[in-house]
Amino acid sequence: DFVKRKTYLDQWQELVMDKILYQLPLFSSQSYSIAWSNLKNLNSSWSIDKNLPNLVWEGLHEGQNNIETLNLEGSWSDLNPLLTDDGPSNVVTDLLMMNMLELDPSNKPLATSIIKEWSRIDNSKFKFTIRDNIYWAPSYNIIGRNEYSDELNPDRISQLMTGVRGGYSNGQNQKVTVKDVIFTLLACSNSLVSETPSYFYWLSDVYEDPIDENSFIIEIDGNPSTSEKEPYADFWWRLNFPLLPEFFLNSSDTTITQTISGINMTGLYASIVNTPAWESFSESAFGC
Repeated sequence: DFVKRKTYLDQWQELVMDKILYQLPLFSSQSYSIAWSNLKNLNSSWSIDKNLPNLVWEGLHEGQNNIETLNLEGSWSDLNPLLTDDGPSNVVTDLLMMNMLELDPSNKPLATSIIKEWSRIDNSKFKFTIRDNIYWAPSYNIIGRNEYSDELNPDRISQLMTGVRGGYSNGQNQKVTVKDVIFTLLACSNSLVSETPSYFYWLSDVYEDPIDENSFIIEIDGNPSTSEKEPYADFWWRLNFPLLPEFFLNSSDTTITQTISGINMTGLYASIVNTPAWESFSESAFGC
């Protein structure tokens, strides 16, 4: 079992560094977390969105006026995960969107997000199954809204953004499908729309399962320069990425483009990031 083997080695690594031969990781940067003493139940190994349900304030610290406001280190710049490159944007995106796959602090995959099951077909091929009956949240347009704006209502089409192909979500009409996962992975590895396509060089292919509409297959090659497909253990970490709405961000353009690993795809083109749909999504992103 690949996951059990990886977990076993991770545990040995921590044991060696902490108890046997104390040392700092040679190839990982150190990170530090600081919290006020009246904040309880914070686990710095988890992101803020995972911590929120458990956080408790015991009184107010100096300069704190309430416990209803979340203050960020600065203003967010872009809420499209493909284009996000700053801390505040990442925090807001984490609060708005669900990741394809969740990981625990030791990077063990969890069946708590969009992907609920997985199995290894062979050393380079994995099958994943997503949850059924999950729907995209309303594609509200929040640009220019303030405390005096009308209350958001998914039945008011004028308050909803429309995607590249004209589609919108009212919270009940757009179901999350395998197409969303495949689109997300292909977009992540396409330099036309992604800031970090090199993170997905290992993605040799991804496609729908021919039998189960809620499943998809990923083919992995950790070293594309060789004739044989090589393993790549860190692909689990790369699946820990926000799911993107294919119905909203993809187009019907038939131009063939390629991912960094050479997968042919259609729908994405050089100027798609400048379309009204992509620009509005960067300011009014929505999840599922």
